[in-house]
Order: sequence, then structure tokens, then C-alpha cells
Amino acid sequence: MNTLRFILLGLLIFGSLIAQENHGIILSLSSRDNAHPEIVTIRLVNNSGHDVYYLNWWMPSHGKLEGNPFEFTDFRKQEVPYIGIWAYYGEPKRKDYVPLKRGEVVEERIDVTKNYQVRRGAKYSLKINRMFEYYDSADAAESAWCPLKSNELELKLEMSLWEKFCRLFSSDHEPTTAH
Repeated sequence: MNTLRFILLGLLIFGSLIAQENHGIILSLSSRDNAHPEIVTIRLVNNSGHDVYYLNWWMPSHGKLEGNPFEFTDFRKQEVPYIGIWAYYGEPKRKDYVPLKRGEVVEERIDVTKNYQVRRGAKYSLKINRMFEYYDSADAAESAWCPLKSNELELKLEMSLWEKFCRLFSSDHEPTTAH
């Protein structure tokens, strides 16, 4: 029983250290649908104890990326090319910051196959590791910055039966021979 308490206490302390490093802003990535692992959920949580205001273009909007937020690599740790939209907003204005209430969770789902040059039948790894700009209050004079890191998400994009069949007859597929 004491061991269980010790483990729970350790997890609580570790979790609070992570929250302090990120100023109470938690970022996580997940792929919840086994049938569609290419759909990735980006989750932003405010555990800071107070409302914060973040740039509205920092999170994807309606499932669309407007820049490359990920460190996206293949199984060889080679960067996966971003093929999505690049939006340039210029200097942010105060109206560009949206509230993230204390305890609030914001989630957006994106299809990585629409934004990155990926292929089925391969394994990938993605994470977010960038600076996060925010205001502590609606009337704060200056913004603050904190490093914001997500977990690393492993994706395996399976080929459909049709894709597997077509690959058998494609010119870039070399048949294996037994020796």
C-alpha cells in the first residue's frame, strides 16, 4: 500500500513539474480512431489557475493547418515534407488573441495526409515543440512566452487492400525472391 502511495505521489509531482515548465498550459497529441490513424487530435489544456489569451492562429481551425506546427519524421527520422497551406499574418494585434479559460480544453482534429507528404504502409512520428505566446490577462501590457512541448505520437498508416493489390503490379515494387 505504501508503494502505491509513493508511486501516486511521484506521478503527481512529475505532472506538476511538467505543468510548471509549460506555465500550466498542456499540449497533447493523440490518434483515437484505429481505423483512421491519420486523424490526429491536438489538445490544449489550461491548468494554469487563471485565464490566458493565445493567438487564434496558433491552433488549427476547423481541421485545417495554416502552417507546419509539427516535427514530423518517418521511421528513419527523416523530416516529412509539409504540403499544406502557409499563412502569414504579420504582427499580431490584441484582437488576434482568444481566451482559454482556467481549466478549459480546446481540441482540433486534423488529417495529416492532407498536409504532409506521407505514404500508406509507413510508420511516422510527430510532436510539437515550439514557443507559445500568450497574455496572462485581458489587460496585460506585454505577452509572455513559454516553451510548449507535446508528447511524441507514433503513427502507422496502413494500406487498404486495394492499395496493396495495386502495389503488387506497380513498376516501383521489386518482387522478393527466395534464395
